[in-house]
Amino acid sequence: GGNQATALAILADAMPAGLAIEDWNQRLRDAGIGKSRTATLVEIRLALKAKKLAHEYGERWYVTPH
Repeated sequence: GGNQATALAILADAMPAGLAIEDWNQRLRDAGIGKSRTATLVEIRLALKAKKLAHEYGERWYVTPH
């Protein structure tokens, strides 16, 4: 969905350094996503991970190269 696309774009913009969850969450909230429901942010991350679009390594998140 649109939120997932926005989340991935935010993460891509932070590459190659990646983002800590807190930083990614804050940037998503700044974009108007997950402000009223924190679980939305978790669901977005899990969906991107399930689609192998993003991954976690050393407590940071990265765009998964294809």
